[in-house]
Amino acid sequence: MAVNIVNELSERGYHVYLCATRSEGPLKSEINPGVNYFCLFRRSRYDLKALKRLVDFTRLHDIEIIQAHSSSIFIAKILTLFVNKVRLLWHVHYGELSKTNNSSFFYRLITNTISGIIVVNQPLKKWAIEALMMDPNKVWLLPNFVRIIKSDKAFNIPGVKGYRIVSVANLRPQKDHLTLIRAMKFIIEAEPDCHLLLAGSASDETVKDRIILEIKKLNLQNNVTWLGPRIDISELISNCDIGVLSSVSEGLPLALLEYGAAGLPVVVTDVGDCSYVVNSEKVGVVVPPQCPQALANGMLMYLRNPSMAIEAGKNLQNRITQVFSAGNALNQLEEIYQQVLNDK
Repeated sequence: MAVNIVNELSERGYHVYLCATRSEGPLKSEINPGVNYFCLFRRSRYDLKALKRLVDFTRLHDIEIIQAHSSSIFIAKILTLFVNKVRLLWHVHYGELSKTNNSSFFYRLITNTISGIIVVNQPLKKWAIEALMMDPNKVWLLPNFVRIIKSDKAFNIPGVKGYRIVSVANLRPQKDHLTLIRAMKFIIEAEPDCHLLLAGSASDETVKDRIILEIKKLNLQNNVTWLGPRIDISELISNCDIGVLSSVSEGLPLALLEYGAAGLPVVVTDVGDCSYVVNSEKVGVVVPPQCPQALANGMLMYLRNPSMAIEAGKNLQNRITQVFSAGNALNQLEEIYQQVLNDK
């Protein structure tokens, strides 16, 4: 999401900088030439040299606003102790925060003097106002957006046309890939040609090992492929037939918006703002989390009714274009920046 934002801002004429705090990743290649990029290469939480590099960089380039995504709020907060004039915004994507109270006091200390909080869904907005006691006028709901890129490029991936299911999600507990693997067992019994493609990095090695073990246990080695992290997500999605998310926790998943932008029918769990995106049965299927049979039934419905799948994909694509386009989000973000800069 940070890459999408800086790319759009650079095209609108902003002097924009993207800082990766710890390490670089495949999305580096997606950054527009107009974006100034640098990496801190932090070696630990208390890497004072990395902090000094960030402070020096901020002063050198006379940066006015820092938009800290997720956990980068901590180093950004420390930065403000050395660069007083900078305005700090926290962009919160992690939906699980809205369900926890244990860490609210700690986050309240971190955010009590920042310029505001940007959230991706209503539960997070409520959490920021009630649990963090943030001024409601300084909490903004900014839904994630997607750059509408439809790719017709074909390339070699497992499975056959009409039976490819894709899940774009890093391998971590919140994405609940085990439920998806168990759903595939039901699907393969009914439609043996189906193939599930998992795209995402192994954020948690323990989770990855459990997923691989479950695939072997259910004898799905010929029907499930983990592709690892990908930078060709648009091409991958465009060569698949159904998009799926089996998460137990979400904010507003970018993968769901990417499925819709490509015109895929979707089956997703009722977490975060998934049901806000998929707001009717004509747009997609929403099922309870941790329910393999319900997840399988949704995908089987589309697999057995191609015309229904095509119609749902087109309906979702229209909704993404109208509600979750870059233009709408960036107009709102510009207003947020202006309000923050005007706030004395």
